[in-house]
This record gives sequence, C-alpha cells and structure tokens, in this order.
Amino acid sequence: MAEAIIVPQEHGPYHIKGDFRLVLSDGTELDVEGGETWLCRCGLSSMKPFCDSTHRKSGFRCDNAEMVEQIARFPRVRDRALFVGDPDDIVPDDFGPGLPRIRDWTREQKDRWWFQNVFRGDMPQLTLRAAATGFLLGGVLSATNLYVAAKTGWTLGVGLTSVILAFAMFRILSRLGARDMTILENNCTQSIATAAGYMTMPLTSGIAAYMWATNAVLPWWQIMCFNVVLSSMGVLVAFPMKRRFINDEQHPFPEGRACGVVLDALYESAGAAAGMYKARVLAAAAGIAGTIGVLSGENIMRMVQQKWLGLASAWHLPLSLDGWYYALADRGLAPLPRLAGVDLRQLALSPSLDLAMIGAGGLMGIRTASSLLVGAIVNFAIIVPIMITAGQIVPRSGTIAKRPSTPPPGSAGPRAPRRAPRNRRRCPSSARSTSWCPGSCPAPPTRGG
Repeated sequence: MAEAIIVPQEHGPYHIKGDFRLVLSDGTELDVEGGETWLCRCGLSSMKPFCDSTHRKSGFRCDNAEMVEQIARFPRVRDRALFVGDPDDIVPDDFGPGLPRIRDWTREQKDRWWFQNVFRGDMPQLTLRAAATGFLLGGVLSATNLYVAAKTGWTLGVGLTSVILAFAMFRILSRLGARDMTILENNCTQSIATAAGYMTMPLTSGIAAYMWATNAVLPWWQIMCFNVVLSSMGVLVAFPMKRRFINDEQHPFPEGRACGVVLDALYESAGAAAGMYKARVLAAAAGIAGTIGVLSGENIMRMVQQKWLGLASAWHLPLSLDGWYYALADRGLAPLPRLAGVDLRQLALSPSLDLAMIGAGGLMGIRTASSLLVGAIVNFAIIVPIMITAGQIVPRSGTIAKRPSTPPPGSAGPRAPRRAPRNRRRCPSSARSTSWCPGSCPAPPTRGG
C-alpha cells in the first residue's frame, strides 16, 4: 500500500489516506477500514478521534484570527476549543512555562490563579458608600428604564451609565475633601445599579402583558412580592451560571467586559478628563430631556401655572406635532387624514418630539432603527387599517375608538348640554321626558273632565 498522506482540510478535519496505523495515547490501536479516515480537528466531535462533521455546525476555523473574524460576523457561533475575542486580545495557549494549557486547567486551578494574580485584597471593594451609591443610582436609573421601556418596548443596560456617574460624583467630592472611590468600589456600585436597573424588566414585559390581557391593574404589594421573589431566584441562579460559564469556561461577558474597559480607562491619568467630559454630556442631555418632559406635561404645567402662579389658563408644550393640523381640520380648513377609511387618530399615528425614542434609535443603530420603522409602517399604516375596514379588528369598549365624545387633539372638547330655561315646564302633551313646553300648548285634561 502507498505511504500515508495527511491532508488538513480547509477549516475541517485531517484526511489521512494510505498505509498507516492509528494508535491512541494509552496504546489502543483502532481499526481503520479501507486505509482512509478523517480525524477531528475542532475538538467538538462526539466520536473522537474521528470527525462527525460538527465543525460545520460550529463554524470552526483553522486559526484563531479567522475564528475571531467568524465570531464577529456570527456572534451565536461558539467554539470551546479555541480562544474567542478581539484580534488584539489573542493570548498564548498557556499562562507561562511549566503551566498546563488553559483549556486543560481545572476550575480550582483557574480560581487559584485568579486569586494569586488578579485579586486585590488590600483595596476597598464592597464598602458602605459603594453600596449606598449603587442603590441611589440604581433607583434613579431604574425609573428612567421604566420610562424608556414604556416608550420603546425595550430596556437599556445601565452599567456604563452608572460607572461614569459614580466616577464623576466621587471625583467632585474628592475635590471637596472626601476620599476618592477606588476602581473596585466603582465596580461594586455599577453591579448594584445594574441589578436594580434590570429589576424593571418584569414590570415592562410579563406583568405589563398580564395587566394588558386582563385589563386590570395589580395591587402594588403583589407587584413588589413578585419582584422580590423573581430577584431572589435570579441571584440564586446567577451564582452557578457565573461559575460555570465565566469562571470555568472563560466565556466573555459583554456588558461586564465593557464596564471593565471603561473603568480601566477612567482610572488612568489620561482617562480622567475624558470621564468627566462624558459625565457632563450625560448631565446636559438629562437636563434637556427633563426640561422638555416637564414643559410637555399638561398636568404639571396646569398645577404650576394655575394653582401656584394663579394664572387663568395654562400652556404646555404639545407632545404631538400635528395638533395645529387637526385644529385646522376641525374648522373645515383642511381635510381629515384617513387610511382605508380609518381616522389616523384612531390608529394612534401621530408624530411627536420624543427624545427617548431618538436616544433609543441612536443606541440601536441605523439598520435596526430603519427595520423597526419599516415594520411599523407596514403594520400600522397598511395592515391594520385594512383589517379594521374589513371588520377583522373590532375596537373594544372603553378604547379611544369607542368614544365618539372624545375630542380630537386641538379641539376645545365636547360642548355641555344646554339647560332649559327655568320658566319652561315639561310639555304634558308629549310622551318624551326631554320635551319642554314653551307655554303655548293646551293644558292637560283634569281627572273626570
């Protein structure tokens, strides 16, 4: 038989053909029929050392740089046999001479190496001020998360925001004589704030959907108990998951890694000025958005202008940008816009100046935002009007579509019913109770007459 030839397949197994023997590390010789076989190279085969085509499903690449590029294009593809990360983060397969390869380390060896080389036992970490700052920032950011989720339908991670705000807060306090926060204290602060921010997710997803479906608002104590139980279960589940996927399998944690990179940059001498600038930008954006929100709040402006300032009327910044057009339509100066015979106000289609939506669109990117915009137009501007016209969607009682007396935006509201003059009396010759007699009809017949 011809000599053995070993050909590494491109991003695949080793193809061996010819006169060869296959012997395992313990000396066991495997039978190979036909003098040809394929040996696993990705490390994921269920029938090692032979290939079972798992490399095709896992997106295996023959070298680490190409694997990093593959992961960047297809984030869901994972390969436990290779290092995955950014091209600049490629590290050797071991931590030093005489040490086993990273993938061969046990969990205890990884924990021991972290404790000896990474752990900073002499630096304050979980302190009272770090916990208090985390609770404070978490409370504020969770409220903003609720608002954004109610507006957009999805929540935001508050880790990076809490890192920058906590850094700026204690950097300002350090100028007044207080001790500056360490990098580990800031890390604890963002962990607590992030946990508080993520606690709002059930309120805007499961609980909101339940109250929407049942058309009933849950009592506050039931919502609080639900959040406490769910948060406790999340913490109990997070411990074994972190130990398995982060400590043992060394998978990168995106948000935690991003916070770590920001923390390292902030606590370097060159990054402190950039951190303060980011904090000022966040504060300015929050001030502008808050001012617009207060000015557009009808109840807030009515309380301030009429109740506190004693003005006769109150003005507020209109939320909808089309109020002026409907005011003209109410006067007959402009046509009332309809889609498939359905009033646009019934479909709740109205342009508005909402900074929360603008910020959410900036975070998700132009591609995702454009996709959502196209989907909204197709759904609410095309499909829904057709289904309402065909009778497939019937408005439920109590909704805006079932209130004919609801005034359109820009109108003065329904007119109060006119009261009958006091000198008039009910007409005895009419069977309707709402008919009023002007006094010219004959008197009713008397008994026995």
